[in-house]
Amino acid sequence: MDQIKFFSFENVKPVLVEIAKFFEKAGIPYGFFAGTAAYFYGSTRDLDDIDVLTTKEGVEAFGKKFSSETKNKESAMFGSYGTKSIINGVDVEVTASLSIKKDGEKYLFDFDEKMTKNLKKIKMDGQELCLISAEDIVAFKSITQREGNGKFDLTDIKNILDSTKIDQKSVQERLKMCGFSGNR
Repeated sequence: MDQIKFFSFENVKPVLVEIAKFFEKAGIPYGFFAGTAAYFYGSTRDLDDIDVLTTKEGVEAFGKKFSSETKNKESAMFGSYGTKSIINGVDVEVTASLSIKKDGEKYLFDFDEKMTKNLKKIKMDGQELCLISAEDIVAFKSITQREGNGKFDLTDIKNILDSTKIDQKSVQERLKMCGFSGNR
């Protein structure tokens, strides 16, 4: 098994700014998500990578800029169209249309119009960063529910709920949009 490499937030900050500048200059919508967004909503752990959701066009433009291959990817839990790069030693994964496979079912976590509309914008080092909403992050992590081996979904949910006001109706709407009822 590969050793999981974690990065302090101070090491990740300049990469976040570089990614945000790229998408802003390209005029392509994006949002930091998964553990990256969870950090801004109350998670205190170090990050093992930077995750970005965007459009298919965003994946392709990012792949060209940062010299990485874009492709459809499949794993035991996920299917997606995306690209992986390493920027200043930090792993970056940029994805469009993430399909989550769990308990024999598939749930589409799509960078859709509603998700784009609900992006949270913050400033860091003078640069605007776009985050997938806390509600959408809680929904995503409620589906995946990974814990251990470098995954912190349940811990992140707890930290987000302890630190951020969440609109439960929006979480339920996203889960429903993904096709997840929670009864599986």
